[in-house]
Amino acid sequence: MVKIWNVPVQELDDQHLLGEHFELHVIWNALVGGRAGWRRHPETQRWQGRLAALYARHQAQVREMQARGWHGHRSELDLSATANSSAEWPEVDAATLAAERERLRQYRAGRPGRGAAARSTDQTRPGA
Repeated sequence: MVKIWNVPVQELDDQHLLGEHFELHVIWNALVGGRAGWRRHPETQRWQGRLAALYARHQAQVREMQARGWHGHRSELDLSATANSSAEWPEVDAATLAAERERLRQYRAGRPGRGAAARSTDQTRPGA
């Protein structure tokens, strides 16, 4: 599954943060690089025209990884690709946001010790 969570990156456990970072690159490459295999995926379509928002999410992921003590990030995105794109987060309703938080809570409850090692105060996602 390719997914960008709607919760702030600080709410993601380590596994979901790293997974989302990888998946963000899949979406970015489909939108910017024209990788046909993922262009029609619903999550990719959700970000069509919103590269600036996707770029901001990537930067938030990088800051959160650094806050957790991870260093060596080398997968920068091309900022110039965000020209003329929206910085607005795709619309999400409160029920979807609550369901995502519950899925993450259940995951953490089933796998103790996977929570974030550190919390930062940077709330990147609008409406968080």
